[in-house]
Amino acid sequence: INLSPDKARVLSECYRVLAPGGEMHFSDVYVDRRLPQSVRSHPVLLGECLAGALYNNDFIRLCRKVGFTDPRQLECEEIQIHDAELRDQVGEARFYSITYRLFKVPGQIEDLCEDYGQVAVYKGTIPGHSHAYDLDDHHRFVTNKPMLVCGNTASMVGESWLAPHFTIIGDRAVHYGQFDCSGPKTTTGGAASPSNSAGACGPGGACC
Repeated sequence: INLSPDKARVLSECYRVLAPGGEMHFSDVYVDRRLPQSVRSHPVLLGECLAGALYNNDFIRLCRKVGFTDPRQLECEEIQIHDAELRDQVGEARFYSITYRLFKVPGQIEDLCEDYGQVAVYKGTIPGHSHAYDLDDHHRFVTNKPMLVCGNTASMVGESWLAPHFTIIGDRAVHYGQFDCSGPKTTTGGAASPSNSAGACGPGGACC
């Protein structure tokens, strides 16, 4: 996706061909601002997969536009640029390697986290994850421990390929308002994630 000149079309096609209940799980390079043309056309930065990096908030907007309404961030690590000339070229821009999970659950994923009083219980049956399972960077399901979740999370684990491994208690019959599932927005190295303002279970956001 980083190297594609038409990222919107790539994401749209991914959504189209993905089966309902499936997910797109991938890592790519993102940046904390929109890059000027001088950076986007720099031959060395292009070769390093930095010049084509998409502004993280624009990526989230594209995801929502094509149908991946609630992108979930699983891992985030800042990319260090050691070459002084290249650091000067990019200025204050900060680059990140981020792993995202994009679920296709048509008609069930909302743009904000909503509270329906639902509870999810992980069965511990995914190979290699007998004790706990990380859905994203702020949803860790401990085996057999009930966890209150928003409607989006309930759909992701209860109406996707993950469904055989979870028990969902409750439905969407009663709405209790917006769900506060804000979680840590830090990288694996401790630096701030670029998605703090745009996303996910933060104030005004969905669980991405």
